[in-house]
Amino acid sequence: MDLRKKIIVAVLLPLVLAAAAGCDRSRPQEGSGAITRQDGAVYIGEFKNGLFDGHGTLTYPDGTKYTGQFKDGKENGTGEMVFADGRKYVGAFKDGQMHGHGVMTFADGRKYIGDFVNGRFEGLGELSSASGVVYKGEFKNGNKEGRGVITAPDGGRHVGM
Repeated sequence: MDLRKKIIVAVLLPLVLAAAAGCDRSRPQEGSGAITRQDGAVYIGEFKNGLFDGHGTLTYPDGTKYTGQFKDGKENGTGEMVFADGRKYVGAFKDGQMHGHGVMTFADGRKYIGDFVNGRFEGLGELSSASGVVYKGEFKNGNKEGRGVITAPDGGRHVGM
């Protein structure tokens, strides 16, 4: 083996071995690394006790991608999820679901800013349409329910239940 090849092997072999150790796709690790789950989802990030824990990125088989905090193998804390259908959520997650305060934008131009519980609009929020109609008020199970104010682009308002 000529000197050039020996230098390349000496420099690259440790890097390749280190990358392979950090990207073991057969099982979760402690520390940082990558894994491909049986369902085809790919996780790159931090592990603790064999679970996703810390900061990471999880890309689902349908193209949905979450980047943010994980705890005990699930999305927990603050993160951003870009869905395959064009929706984007930035905010709080708990046990793998949108939970807490966040902002959801839709591919059709709608936008929701407010509270989420178990992945649904719940509590106080503001939902604006692409046409400029804005509802500020209460939500329950993902629907406008309770007190609220609807404001039209022309300034017209409806206050009530």
